[in-house]
Amino acid sequence: MDAKKLKRLSREDLLELILEETKRYDELEAKLNEKTIKIEKAGSIAEAALEINHIFEDAQKAADQYVESIKQIYEEANAQLESIKAQIAKAKKEEA
Repeated sequence: MDAKKLKRLSREDLLELILEETKRYDELEAKLNEKTIKIEKAGSIAEAALEINHIFEDAQKAADQYVESIKQIYEEANAQLESIKAQIAKAKKEEA
């Protein structure tokens, strides 16, 4: 509304217009706050996702280390078994 039209309005009409604009302002402010909260939550969710990702990476590293140590123990046990088998075979040959 331009200035000429505003000058022609009565006080009652002007007050009503101010009241409407105040309500509109409050509604827009509420929407803005709602969107701000959503944006903040989205940021928090993204940060939480990154944190969880780091936790999973650490867990995967620990699991990989555990599997590697089990493989190493298995290889050592297998080597000992082969050594014992060789000693038994040698002992049998000597007895025969």
